[in-house]
Amino acid sequence: MPTWLSLLWETVQIAVVATLFGIFGGFWASLLASKNLSPSPYIYWLTRRTLEVIRTLPDLIVALILVAAFGVGPLPGVIAIALGTMASLGKLYSEANEAVDMRPVEAVRAAGGSWWAQVRFGVLPQVLPHYASYGLLRLEINVGAAAALGVVGAGGIGIELSRAITYTEFDTYFALLILIVGLIILIDLVSEAIRHRLIGLEASA
Repeated sequence: MPTWLSLLWETVQIAVVATLFGIFGGFWASLLASKNLSPSPYIYWLTRRTLEVIRTLPDLIVALILVAAFGVGPLPGVIAIALGTMASLGKLYSEANEAVDMRPVEAVRAAGGSWWAQVRFGVLPQVLPHYASYGLLRLEINVGAAAALGVVGAGGIGIELSRAITYTEFDTYFALLILIVGLIILIDLVSEAIRHRLIGLEASA
């Protein structure tokens, strides 16, 4: 059981780190992939197409390639999940960016503000609740993904799942599944409570 708990904790760490990297990458990609914010139509088009290509790549296939390149461990899982997260959040964040009221952005621009100042003071105050909500939702997905990718050697509790399947230890397999499902339910409940609070704060603003 201590080994299972440590592997479960590693799964959570993989999901959290990958989500944070994905949020960071998705944020910057979304600015370039937003019609109203992208510095150039060509950059907008290239960023959009790049995100689309990444979104078509299954995490499992990416993880298998990375395991072959870097070896067994959490690093392939983090990179594979972070890439998928970046592509998904980049699209969602760009849609939120394009839906903002442009009057604050135009006011900052009229005052001589830089492109970043327009984003910082005109866009971010309007979209941060959406960003946080999407990020939390993606974290829920990534915990399950981290557990699944461990089966191919990408770290976490999935490694133990793979061993249980290989040696037909079905009692161990179902016990691990219960642990994973319990963890996902717990994270889902916490995430949902936070997202509802964010939505409430946005509605009252």
